[in-house]
Amino acid sequence: MKVELLYIADCPNHAPARAALDEAIRIEQVEVEVSELEIKDEYTSRAIGFMGSPSIRVNGDDIDPGVRGGIAGGLCCRTYSESGAPKGVPSLEMIRQALRNARETRVNHRRTLFAGVGAIVSVVAASSCCLPLLPFLAAAGFAGGSAFLALLRPYLLAVSVLLVAFGFYQARRARQCNCRPSLLSSILLWSSAVIVFVSIFFPQAMASLLAG
Repeated sequence: MKVELLYIADCPNHAPARAALDEAIRIEQVEVEVSELEIKDEYTSRAIGFMGSPSIRVNGDDIDPGVRGGIAGGLCCRTYSESGAPKGVPSLEMIRQALRNARETRVNHRRTLFAGVGAIVSVVAASSCCLPLLPFLAAAGFAGGSAFLALLRPYLLAVSVLLVAFGFYQARRARQCNCRPSLLSSILLWSSAVIVFVSIFFPQAMASLLAG
């Protein structure tokens, strides 16, 4: 997990923000890589979407979801709203929530990847009953194994559907937390969904594809 603390020179809230960040990391017990970046000019401020000093980003996202994608604040102090009152430092709870969201998103990404891989494995196993004899399995009696997999094919496909559904559920949870699913997990999830669809409705086509 990467955390950035952005600030301008002589900002009176820079040190308090760093102290609050360190405390949030200690409470949440997360492994993070913290870096501090001083914003020195308007060009850099606009280029990175700097919202004012101090700003904290977790994995590239501002800890305040309400300002993401907003207009850069420039070389100025920033205010945060806490119980309706403006403050110059983000609250400890806001920082902790951002860290929790990032941690949950990372877990969701892993679960999505697992679901996608599991679905593909299940589809391959379900289709293997239709594959031609594989030389390296001939001595092990592939015919019996193939018949066994043919018997299990409906269950394997059902598991594949459940795994893909679980993957989409995890991706949806990540979006609800205002977090972006990784490109790899999205590609694998949609690929798995297509493979499962083809395997269910066009089993011979999938078998021919796997057979090369």
